Amino acid sequence: MKKNSLYLALLLSAIISLQTALAADINGKVLYQGDINKPIGNVLVTLKNLSDNTVKTYVTAYDGTYQFTNLASGNYVVTGTTTNEGGGVTYYDATLVFLNIMGYYQLTPMQVLAADVNGNGKIEMGDYNLIVNHILRNKSFPVGPWKFENAIIPVSDLKSADFDPKTLGGTCSGDVGGAFIPQLRGATTLPVAQDGTIEVTGNEPFSTRIITQSTLSITGAGLILNYPSELLQIE
Repeated sequence: MKKNSLYLALLLSAIISLQTALAADINGKVLYQGDINKPIGNVLVTLKNLSDNTVKTYVTAYDGTYQFTNLASGNYVVTGTTTNEGGGVTYYDATLVFLNIMGYYQLTPMQVLAADVNGNGKIEMGDYNLIVNHILRNKSFPVGPWKFENAIIPVSDLKSADFDPKTLGGTCSGDVGGAFIPQLRGATTLPVAQDGTIEVTGNEPFSTRIITQSTLSITGAGLILNYPSELLQIE
């Protein structure tokens, strides 16, 4: 009887050790349209095992990182959702969608994800009209303010947990041009005053002032300029 108990204990120990050795991790970052300089925090990353439909979740840190540990062999699908406020949609985005529909502009896969605001899997005039209505009347998009990739990640090399980091792309719906800047570390965004327009001709240099709407008491600040690089060059 003692020998049987000892054999059972050794068998259980061997099974546990084997399972521990075969465990693997998936590490990655959620990035705005795949840009390493634009991590997205507060994203609920969902990892689903396609073999048994089990689900794990992880909320990204301010730098967009996520991690899932002790995973068995199999294929997994990862995607994301967030309650963050969206933005970044302008007439520039509507123009890109219109040019794509007319056959004059090729969208990248991430731009297609942002442009498909009605969620039917196609880029068409319905998407263009929804983007314009969003700009003019602040109408919500049928797909919601955010969209994320669905990435398939196979886990097979269980001898090592050192998998390459997996990038998960996310975008604000309608922001085809990628102008949106995710907020980092709860930093405050300071609005600037907008006063009139500047009319210039091609290759004509011009200057403009950028001022805040009120006096500020701060120790430091960063300046982010969103502009069409194919039309303007900042000196």
